[in-house]
Amino acid sequence: MSRNFRNFVVLSWNVRGLGITDKCVVVRNNITLSNPSVICLQETKLAADDVHSYRSFIPFNFDCFYACLAAGSRGGLLTAWPSSSFSLISSSTSSFTITTLLQSSASDDRLAITNVYGPSDHSLTDQFLTDLTGVASSISAPWLLIGDFNLTRSPSDKNNANFNFSLASRFNQTIDALQLFELPLLDRLFTWTNKRASPTLARLDRAFICTGFGELYPSTTLTSGHRPTSDHTPIIATIQSKIPKPSAFRLERSWLLDPSYLPAALLAWHSVPSGDNEAAVLVAQIKAARQASKVWLRKHRSPPHLYHNCYFIIRLLDYLEEFRPLIPGERCLRDLCSPRLELYLCQRAAY
Repeated sequence: MSRNFRNFVVLSWNVRGLGITDKCVVVRNNITLSNPSVICLQETKLAADDVHSYRSFIPFNFDCFYACLAAGSRGGLLTAWPSSSFSLISSSTSSFTITTLLQSSASDDRLAITNVYGPSDHSLTDQFLTDLTGVASSISAPWLLIGDFNLTRSPSDKNNANFNFSLASRFNQTIDALQLFELPLLDRLFTWTNKRASPTLARLDRAFICTGFGELYPSTTLTSGHRPTSDHTPIIATIQSKIPKPSAFRLERSWLLDPSYLPAALLAWHSVPSGDNEAAVLVAQIKAARQASKVWLRKHRSPPHLYHNCYFIIRLLDYLEEFRPLIPGERCLRDLCSPRLELYLCQRAAY
């Protein structure tokens, strides 16, 4: 198995339109913060194939992309990746999907990724499910199916009793027939909110893998990202194999810009007693400084504490909202934290 895909991150996000410049900047900065390998966006609402507009919301190193344009102001899909990491073997589109077959630039490993945007009009659900079946028939590589399906699978996917058992049954039957396995979302219950005072919450964004995918990458996980904009939360599939990642120590130049780093590292360096064997002393000094650097890094890994505070408050209130309506003061606090989080994302991107 190739080591190239040891840690391969796919970010999927329904961005709910990218026609506003300020929103595009927030989207790009938020994507950058997750450090993805491949980006899958839904509901871009872009009706023109304009490279300049893509650059307004895609991180600069993602120089390859494949898009399905919106019909008027509805829909739109985009999958993007950096040419330094992957090359495109083939691509295809259907009414509700984009499928790209990517090959690693450093190995023979291939991965098929299907970017999904299911219809919100459930009169089209059967067409959508038939569409997924057609896509599956053309896939032979390890397959990741990810995006906004606009369907729920069980009553626990919603925070209220308004659940359509017929739609869920048809969705589950299709998933079973295609022999797909859903990646469990590890850190939240729902991915969509209508943003009302007493919100409706639902799990609409999902990721599925085929049997062969699970055998090659058994440590794959699904978590959520930040939601500074849109009513959907990004989902992040981290694709990992059994091969352990080496814990190589690297001194980062940015550490030297922090006034607290050198005192910590030099204190450890000078704490090693001198001796007759200069080579042994030097090795001991390097080890001591490396250990002190690791301890320092654990305390200073993330820049502004303001980010942690805002992010914690937003996540906490999002979590509470999954079980009860927020009181006005709580909603106000979250609304105040969101622009501060956006500001941090801009600062982090510049950094």
